[in-house]
Amino acid sequence: MDAIDFDFPYPLDLRESPPFSGFELLHDFVYIDSDGRSYVALTGLHTDLWSVPSALRPLVAVSFRPKAPAVIHDMAYKCQWFGPNGQKHADKLLLELMQVCNLKAKEAGIQLPFPRRLMWRVMAGLKLGGWRAYAKRRKNYDALKEHLDGRRPMDHEIIQSKITNRRKK
Repeated sequence: MDAIDFDFPYPLDLRESPPFSGFELLHDFVYIDSDGRSYVALTGLHTDLWSVPSALRPLVAVSFRPKAPAVIHDMAYKCQWFGPNGQKHADKLLLELMQVCNLKAKEAGIQLPFPRRLMWRVMAGLKLGGWRAYAKRRKNYDALKEHLDGRRPMDHEIIQSKITNRRKK
């Protein structure tokens, strides 16, 4: 567990998932925003956390940062929480989560995990390439919805579905 992920009601519990080359969420993870809205990443979510292309990793070193913002953001993309044009809202949620981690670090008297320059780089990266990931998740979501005869899929169905969890080989 990350030192800064203590702000959330439950601990973040991830394990490496070798066939996926990422992580799997072992227990539901909850974020409650300042307005009292709950965002729940469900057990079984597969995530690559901070989806940074290898060529850009030296510029955007996020691998040692708190993982909670990335987990909630990945769930928002995968489950299309904000609808077909909701990438901007999902990205704002990520920014809010990074700011919460900074606030808690400041209160604890430790180094900020997300300096302003790093947050700017992460958000710029999402503006440049996030649309592709969001569109892919939307396509998978629509395929699952069609499979369910037009019914909106529940978040747990999205996480468990082979349609929305296809991986490149």
